Amino acid sequence: MVEILQVGGKMKNLPFKQIRKDSMLIREFSKDVNSNELVWHRDRSDRLVRVISGPGWGLQIENSLPVLMEVGKTYFIPKKTYHRLIKGKDRLVVEINESRALLRAYIRKIILESPELQAELEELIFNRESVPYTVGGGTQHREFAKQNIKRMKADADAINLKGQNWPSNKEIDSSFDLRRNVKKFWNKNADHNFWQDPKKVVAIHDLAYYAEFDEPNEASRASEDFEKDTDLKIEAFFKKYPPGKIQKDEMSAYGFLGMDDFFERKEDRRRVSLGIILDPRRVTYAARRDSHTESRSEASAADIARHAGSGLPKRPKIGKYFVSTGVLFDPEDISLFGIGELIVDNWSYDTVVINTGYNKNFSVKRVKEIIKLAKSYGLTVIDGRHGEEY
Repeated sequence: MVEILQVGGKMKNLPFKQIRKDSMLIREFSKDVNSNELVWHRDRSDRLVRVISGPGWGLQIENSLPVLMEVGKTYFIPKKTYHRLIKGKDRLVVEINESRALLRAYIRKIILESPELQAELEELIFNRESVPYTVGGGTQHREFAKQNIKRMKADADAINLKGQNWPSNKEIDSSFDLRRNVKKFWNKNADHNFWQDPKKVVAIHDLAYYAEFDEPNEASRASEDFEKDTDLKIEAFFKKYPPGKIQKDEMSAYGFLGMDDFFERKEDRRRVSLGIILDPRRVTYAARRDSHTESRSEASAADIARHAGSGLPKRPKIGKYFVSTGVLFDPEDISLFGIGELIVDNWSYDTVVINTGYNKNFSVKRVKEIIKLAKSYGLTVIDGRHGEEY
């Protein structure tokens, strides 16, 4: 049954009836609702959803497998996270609560009931006299971070940081050692039969954030930008990382449960307007959210030289509020938390994904140029909306 509700000052047809009971919403979905009306959507606030009645209905949160909702069970839906209902046979009634106190209590309960591996990881990180938290927001490489601290200490008066408790080089080294140990723990305990199968887990590296050429003569300066060894423009990216060649530098990617999962989501949850499918690749870490790993643009010459043999690493930031439940070890974790960021090494690519529906940064002319450029490198180019090949 559809009820006309006042939402945000506008009238909307929504596929449910609802009433407010104190601070809660009681929402009812008819057994006759059209499945096409149960669309992917986001909410502005974190929500706890308790199933009052309605066996057989499913809940799917972005980049997660659907779960069968159980009567009496409560489900946490983070704010601004796409999700949808999957229709069952009977009427569904749910209780929706946005109480901050209840949400805090529920999250604490999740942490206390963390799966065994996440609990062990928490022990590894926090069971020490002092935790060497990551410096530089997580994106700085080791030697770059040391140089940056040295510069800030020298300019402390000018930037109003006089008296700051600066980390020593030894403390910075300890923080990077901890980040490395977290990745070692993941690699020792993860289900590699799952993560290393590119059909089960698809890794797509986002290229849209690389600066684009606004002027025709900028293309001629690609080699200059390329030599800087920082975040690369797409022309320079193809030169730096030619397709078909196995690359040693670790790379961040969005994770999807197969290409069907990526194409199914018409709203394109991850906003991948331009990306490459990393295959082959080896996953070295997986998390539900952005792990704030090192960036190539914050690697010094010393960092690049240090990792010349193995390639520049990417490791998760470890901070005071690091939550181990955000680390994914196996498919069961994904069903609970979803995939966010993957870190991969030994990667290459032969396919470019371009989603013209989300190319606000690119003109039609530029999209055609990118497709032509990709094909000149022998790459397959597919439409990110439907999977059709250009």
